[in-house]
Amino acid sequence: MIDWLELTGNALWVVGVAVCLAALSMASYQARAGKERLGNRLRQPGVRAALAGGAGLVCIGLLLGSGPWWEKAIWGLGAALAVTWAVAGARRA
Repeated sequence: MIDWLELTGNALWVVGVAVCLAALSMASYQARAGKERLGNRLRQPGVRAALAGGAGLVCIGLLLGSGPWWEKAIWGLGAALAVTWAVAGARRA
């Protein structure tokens, strides 16, 4: 039988990693095209919001797939921090 909660959790963390890689790839491309350093692009609010949103998805996905209560607490805290960071970055953007 399919465990839908675990399937959803795995889908979320995979999408989160994809969002982070896409944001990093786009920032790298824009830095090369603009002949600037990658670090300058990574400091921009839009890129930071995308990276934080992806990290939030990863933490939420791992929260849904975790076992013991202490794992859930750690991933929940990580998700809360990442979502807070994403919202702050989106407001600046």
